[in-house]
Amino acid sequence: IRAINRERTKETMLFAVGTYTTQGGPGLALISAQGQKMELLCAADALADPIWALTGKQGKTLYAACNQAGNEGWVASFSWSRTGLTMLSAQPTGGRACCHLCLDAEERYLYAANYLDGSVSVFPLAGERILPRCQFVHHEAPLGPHPTRQECSHAHQASFRPGTRELFVCNLGTDQV
Repeated sequence: IRAINRERTKETMLFAVGTYTTQGGPGLALISAQGQKMELLCAADALADPIWALTGKQGKTLYAACNQAGNEGWVASFSWSRTGLTMLSAQPTGGRACCHLCLDAEERYLYAANYLDGSVSVFPLAGERILPRCQFVHHEAPLGPHPTRQECSHAHQASFRPGTRELFVCNLGTDQV
């Protein structure tokens, strides 16, 4: 969330927050912030535990990383405005505990990092819709030295190196990028 300049208190910022529905959260929540005031505008609980959200360059589509029962990873796309969130598409990642998303520079593909099994899923995009997964990469490498936090591969983030087509994946379990 970007900080609001205190001198520009009349500026209203809209942003989305993913919350754990399994712990009582409202799901994907649309928030309005102006000055010191924040307001919940609406929420969508179509998929459980939407813990990460991002928008494309145009800001019309909101993408969310979600986790269904048993930590089954899902990605979803939503149209959003001040008045509501409408789910447009959803696809399973094939991995467990989807925790981070990124888009390529042309916004033709959505990349999802799956924490519990150390995998990355790739989805083609058709407009605002996510199509079925076209690639699945499971990371296996020697594990890091911490026996309880690095017991297996944990893909934690996927991001492109600015100005390139190089995708970097941070893996907590293997101490590697």
